[in-house]
Amino acid sequence: MRTYLIKRTQNNDNSITDIANELSVDYSPWEAFKNPYKTQAYLLYDNSNIYVSMITNEKKIRIAHAKRDSEVYKDSCMEFFIQPDTDDPNYLNFEINATGALLLGYGKDRINRKFLENEKTEQFRIKTKVDSLGWTLSFRIPFEFLKRHFDEISDTMRGNFFKCGDETVVTHYGVWNEIKDKDVDFHKSQYFGELMFEKITNLDIN
Repeated sequence: MRTYLIKRTQNNDNSITDIANELSVDYSPWEAFKNPYKTQAYLLYDNSNIYVSMITNEKKIRIAHAKRDSEVYKDSCMEFFIQPDTDDPNYLNFEINATGALLLGYGKDRINRKFLENEKTEQFRIKTKVDSLGWTLSFRIPFEFLKRHFDEISDTMRGNFFKCGDETVVTHYGVWNEIKDKDVDFHKSQYFGELMFEKITNLDIN
């Protein structure tokens, strides 16, 4: 199992990539759908939010979905699945394409999920940028949002990062923490890695 230390920030105006630890979405669990793209992710936190940034060098970008909770995973897409309370089997899946369209789900596995339709997209402050090098994604996850859906936020959460594109030029699936099942499925929380808060004694979120 991979682990990641989420650094605490006092000034999130700085570039997250300058101060956060880097992780690589570099496993391709399924031979038929190798991920050819280099993808990194970064996390920071303060008392109000977790900040997420992802970068990929995917250049041949597909964008077909623009509506909330549409099939953005068929487009050029980056994803973050997070289980804030490790005593609760439920987790969130943030799936976002290169134009910032969001699919947000909640549940304990692929089948038992629901869209959080009452949660406004604006609170996550999603930003994407496409350029000649590829594309980037950034967003925040407010602790107030997490507390509406989970009783506790664990000192060490669990989660995984993904790069995918079901209907892109090259169908691909990349993961941070390796999935060892033969079926193509990101919804395998038993394979989530550990996400640890730096200086957790200073974290006042529960």
